[in-house]
Amino acid sequence: MHLRRKVDFSALLLIIMALASIIVYQNYRFMEERRVLLENLMELSLTSLITLTDNINMLIYAVEYNSTGEDTVRIILKTAEYSSRTLGRTAVILYEVTGAHKHLKWHTIFANIGSFSVDLANDEPGKTLTRLKKCMERLEKINDLLKEVIENYHGDLNLTPDATIDNILSMTENLLA
Repeated sequence: MHLRRKVDFSALLLIIMALASIIVYQNYRFMEERRVLLENLMELSLTSLITLTDNINMLIYAVEYNSTGEDTVRIILKTAEYSSRTLGRTAVILYEVTGAHKHLKWHTIFANIGSFSVDLANDEPGKTLTRLKKCMERLEKINDLLKEVIENYHGDLNLTPDATIDNILSMTENLLA
């Protein structure tokens, strides 16, 4: 009888150890998959952020030097909208993965830039460049702040301080005004 209890206890202990091993392994796998996902999202956000700042640079150049026609500006605006949409969706996924509310702010920032781009691209002929000129100073400031995110944080939206995010958000809120 005493031997049977020892065997039962040993079997129970073996089962518990096996279950614990499975849990530890699954947790490790989950954490590794999460790490890889975050790395890929950061790479995607960096690439899209560089593209967006390049698009804003081209818009600034086009207005400052009156170097392109309205059709070219519309194409640049549509590309900026695409980059903004990609960044906005990336921010939502980052929020879902990390739970960090700063990513909801990033989503709003990129939604604002995207809406601005679509609105200007869909203006009637002759108004796009005029409206773009009116918000040039604000666009330059937004672009400088986004470049800081690229340079100082390697485009990592997660590492960007809340104060910087709030500053960019406030700059983008009135783009359509």
